[in-house]
Amino acid sequence: MNIPISKDSHNLLEHIALNYLNTRPRLYVVDGYAGWDPEYRIKIRVFCSRVYHALFMRNMLIRPTEKELERDFQGEIDYHIINAGT
Repeated sequence: MNIPISKDSHNLLEHIALNYLNTRPRLYVVDGYAGWDPEYRIKIRVFCSRVYHALFMRNMLIRPTEKELERDFQGEIDYHIINAGT
């Protein structure tokens, strides 16, 4: 069940997660699509500090081709996922 949180709570959690990621020696970024139909799919960028989290998301999302990366992932991304888990 999803329980909404306040904007202040979201901002605080995001701040804590980003501070944690800024202390990591290496970050992984995964770009991919959710949804197979090009008309409806969304662009997602994942930031994480653990390689197995990046590998998991790489397998969960549709991998863009080199042309799609250049075309679709240089501008605005539909969703960012910040994974600061251990």
